[in-house]
Amino acid sequence: MARGITEAQVHAAADAIVIAGERPTVERIRAHLGTGSPNTVTKLLDNWWTGLGKRLAALAPTVAIPDAPAAVQRLAGELWTQAVATAREQARLALALEHEALERARAVLAAEQSQGSELIAEAAQARAASDQARSLAEARLAEAQRRADQLETQLADVTGQRTALEERLGRIEQERSRLDYQLQAERTSASQEREAQIAHSRAVEDRAHAEVDRSRQEVHELRAQLRDIKRDRNLERESLEKALKQAKADLSTAQRDLARQTGRAEALEAQLAQRTARPMRKVIGNATPVKAEKQLRRAKRTICDGADA
Repeated sequence: MARGITEAQVHAAADAIVIAGERPTVERIRAHLGTGSPNTVTKLLDNWWTGLGKRLAALAPTVAIPDAPAAVQRLAGELWTQAVATAREQARLALALEHEALERARAVLAAEQSQGSELIAEAAQARAASDQARSLAEARLAEAQRRADQLETQLADVTGQRTALEERLGRIEQERSRLDYQLQAERTSASQEREAQIAHSRAVEDRAHAEVDRSRQEVHELRAQLRDIKRDRNLERESLEKALKQAKADLSTAQRDLARQTGRAEALEAQLAQRTARPMRKVIGNATPVKAEKQLRRAKRTICDGADA
């Protein structure tokens, strides 16, 4: 109860409404008192209807007409008894109608509460699925990023090895050029001193030829090795680039999956908000302003309680 209304207040309000020529109802009593919950007023109004017959029966002797003939007094008593019976029947019918209306309202509210609970459960399930998909997408994103970093590191290592081999080949080429220049110098010197140093020149020439041949053979072998290494490194780099491209594609797919699951969760939450607002409009559609306001508050509390559960 809002301000702790009493049974006497409800009974007095019901009497006043009857005197005004209207039938006592829960909403009329609440409007008359300006307070009181529907459940409390309904219970106390039931007590008023229950005691109405006894109150009317207690008033029966007062209908006696002084100095009237016995037949008139008897007829008046019969009329009073019929009026009391009629009032009791009307009171019983009114009470039944009030109970029926209250039960219908309770049934509607229970149905809307059940529907709201189902929507909340569906939204919670969708949110859980979205969280799971988001976690999976984030894990795939992290793995793809790690793989991409690893491939980039391997590619940098291959590039460094190729650079080192090219530098080594350059040094060998320089050494061969130096030996060629030295051979040419030895030949020039040998031709000038051919007569005097023919034996020495031949020995030097043979040694130089052998050194040049050895250097050329080494250069040839190193070039072949470099070609093989370049071919292998190119194949490996192509494989790494393909793997990096696939990892980036997986990363893009994971990001799209994450966006799609987030959009679905937001759509379900919006649907839940719309369906929660619709049941409250149905409950208050045909009610009086005071009753509609109270039913709106009760429906909101019921749906909130269902959501918390």
